[in-house]
Amino acid sequence: MTNDTSPALVVVDLVHRYGSLVAIDHVSLTVGDGEFVTILGPSGSGKTTFLRVIGGFEDASEAATLEIAGTDVRGLPANHRPVATVFQQYALFPHMSVGENIEYGMKLRKIQPVERRKRAEAALDLMRLTGKYDRRINQLSGGERQRVAFARAFVIEPRMLLLDEPMGALDEKLRRDMQVEVRNLQRTLGTTFLQVTHSQEEALTMSDRIV
Repeated sequence: MTNDTSPALVVVDLVHRYGSLVAIDHVSLTVGDGEFVTILGPSGSGKTTFLRVIGGFEDASEAATLEIAGTDVRGLPANHRPVATVFQQYALFPHMSVGENIEYGMKLRKIQPVERRKRAEAALDLMRLTGKYDRRINQLSGGERQRVAFARAFVIEPRMLLLDEPMGALDEKLRRDMQVEVRNLQRTLGTTFLQVTHSQEEALTMSDRIV
């Protein structure tokens, strides 16, 4: 059962292997509800692999504990975990409008069209994209696409948002602006954010805690 007073994430002795390569070696981490935690490390250190295991995109080779919001998620597929992921390359669907992209996760969860539209419009307002519901993805700037990716992630009301180097594709000025925006977004939503990055500046600017 889910316990609403549980930490957002509890990981104990997580191991993940690719053949003989050990990508994650007995990692333990607890993330409090509503915390913004950043995992900081160089490329190739296993950060993204860790995030993929938490998100359910890969099954851990071993884990003594892997709980999200008090629920054991070992073996649970990604679409049954109370998380959403924002990827570095956004992973938006170019053949869909902005609104259809934002509504995609809600559609999979069988949320009714009227409610989907209402929540999508509210998310666009929050991300300062009011009036762009019918725009095509290729009509947006890099910063606008990043905002759409965030809107699509948080509109399904996940218990935790996973951020995989989400600023990596932006130029320096836009990246700094988005750091402030994302931090403000996290405070507004009160959702737990778990981010991975190789940027020390990004980690220091945005996080409650750095791992």
